[in-house]
Amino acid sequence: MEKCGVKRYLGFDMSLRFEEGLDPIFVEFVTRENMNEYYLSRDLKWDTSEFLRECTNYINFQVFRKTDQVASFSLSYYVDLW
Repeated sequence: MEKCGVKRYLGFDMSLRFEEGLDPIFVEFVTRENMNEYYLSRDLKWDTSEFLRECTNYINFQVFRKTDQVASFSLSYYVDLW
């Protein structure tokens, strides 16, 4: 995919690169950490294998700043609309 244009924020180069794909270790760790309070407050158990299985149902993207992965996002769609 194309690299975004360079943007400056407080003097930092904020150019990002998007790639289709999934780093399962990164996305599971970040999502589990972000959802931790939600799961604790509802006495839910995190299931890594179920989470990763669900990830395969989406179009996944990795976001990089230079060589470091800084984010990940997924897109879903309705099969009926294709």
